[in-house]
Amino acid sequence: MATKSPLQRGVFAVTQSDHSFSPDVVDHFLHPRNVGSVENATAAVELVNEICGDNLQMSVKISAGKIEAIKFRSEGCAVAVASASKLTEAVTGRTIAEADNLAKSAVASVQQGTHSEKQHCLEIVLLAWQKLLAEINTK
Repeated sequence: MATKSPLQRGVFAVTQSDHSFSPDVVDHFLHPRNVGSVENATAAVELVNEICGDNLQMSVKISAGKIEAIKFRSEGCAVAVASASKLTEAVTGRTIAEADNLAKSAVASVQQGTHSEKQHCLEIVLLAWQKLLAEINTK
């Protein structure tokens, strides 16, 4: 599944006033970082949000105890895409211990200005991260 651009998803404009999103969140939605799949991934997960149908795939490669690469593919709303983008950007190059707190902080930064009915969109990103960690720990 390829992550579609905002225009391909039928999104023509997302402004800060639309949902009180910060300019940073809007930027991560319109220009998501780390989109794709990691080759030779250490761990990979795919989740579907049962509430809204958003689909999220996340894969990670660990090398020398650090996150060498982490990527995602999402067919979801601005909140899900921006959260996944910010999470992957925050944890790249970090140890797992460092990355866990940074991942939570990255998603929390999107939560500000997000309506409560979109909470599940944040949660699927955190759940994907937790499942990646669990898969890494079993190897």
